[in-house]
Amino acid sequence: MEPRMFCPLHIGNMLRTNGHKIYGFSILVSEEEAETLYEVVRVFKKYGVKLIQIMGSTPLLVKKGYLTYVVGDFTDSEIEPQTLAEEIRRLSSIEDVCIIAPIDDLLVNTIHFPLFVGDSRAMIVNEPFMRAIIRRPRERFGSGVEAYQYYEGKFIGESVYDALSLFIKGREKLIEGLRAYLISIGLAVIELIELNPDKPLIIIRAYDSFECELGKGSDRPYSHILRGILAGFLGRVLNENLIAREVRCIAKGDEYCEYEITREEEEEED
Repeated sequence: MEPRMFCPLHIGNMLRTNGHKIYGFSILVSEEEAETLYEVVRVFKKYGVKLIQIMGSTPLLVKKGYLTYVVGDFTDSEIEPQTLAEEIRRLSSIEDVCIIAPIDDLLVNTIHFPLFVGDSRAMIVNEPFMRAIIRRPRERFGSGVEAYQYYEGKFIGESVYDALSLFIKGREKLIEGLRAYLISIGLAVIELIELNPDKPLIIIRAYDSFECELGKGSDRPYSHILRGILAGFLGRVLNENLIAREVRCIAKGDEYCEYEITREEEEEED
């Protein structure tokens, strides 16, 4: 079976209702039982409530059981959300059901907090948030901010290496782990083009870089955080002090971003 191509994932913690009657349900199951979730889905179907999203949380975090977040569209149903919640509560293994109502035209998940990726606390950062962090400071303060963001990226890359190296061994496997990590957080899809540890020289391509998409229309390479991440992570992999230089960038019209990572003192001599 061929692997599926990349496809977007909408993290439904915030949804536009577009005039529909959309509600969220936080459902706590006392035990992790697939049969119970199936029964919950049957209740929605029974009353003609259209399911928009089903999302589960790991039992390790909830500790009391299995937490499920379900979003339903009640526009074409005669049942009220409160009545549906009462019927779900009567199912076996259900500990609790909480309803999340929309705020005007926006449904926001305000119950499931804090958020985690793996065993680390996390945030959902969208484009307006990233634009305010990355683009606007660069436009206002210039190269000083860019240098700061590059070293921020280096520190991030080193921290990611420290975390991944607990579970992954070997140069190529670690780079594969970094690729998976960057995909999982939505930053970019990277590809290893060349790995020559003796020079050292590493060439990495990045596709759909979130950072560089923010800079489209630029007349020069736009990546500072991601190239810092690459330098910091790969520097730990090779036990070298590396620097990353972006030689192609989607911000200035290239098909993809490309980075050359070399020993730092060699870069400084050029």
